[in-house]
Amino acid sequence: RVIILQSLFEIDLNGNDYEKVIQRVSNNHDLESKTLANILNYLKKITENLKTLDMKIQTLATEFPTFQIAVIDRNILRLGLVEIVEIFNDFKKINSIIEEFSKLAFIFGGENSDRFIKGVLKSFIQEKVNLNKRSNNGFSL
Repeated sequence: RVIILQSLFEIDLNGNDYEKVIQRVSNNHDLESKTLANILNYLKKITENLKTLDMKIQTLATEFPTFQIAVIDRNILRLGLVEIVEIFNDFKKINSIIEEFSKLAFIFGGENSDRFIKGVLKSFIQEKVNLNKRSNNGFSL
């Protein structure tokens, strides 16, 4: 997750294109091929769905326009939303994922980032639980 966040941060902050970051990650980290594939998969999912993710963040964190959210917090949320979507039906994992992303925010974010991240991710989960109860049409952002 740290490498993914560093890469997303670089893309977001410096405007570096996805391909350059992927090349750097692939060349600069001594990773197992499965781990590298997982990192690249998440980077691709997030960059391909950036507008959708940011719109969802905006609906969940209404106090701030997405562009005003700290770069690291915004990217923690993007990754968190993608991971939650993938494991949504495994309720045992959801609480631990929220805690893990809260810890990332505590380590890398600002003074209140951990609470902010936890609150937004919990709101996302609650929204999806309520939506699924009403519709049974599957799950997406």
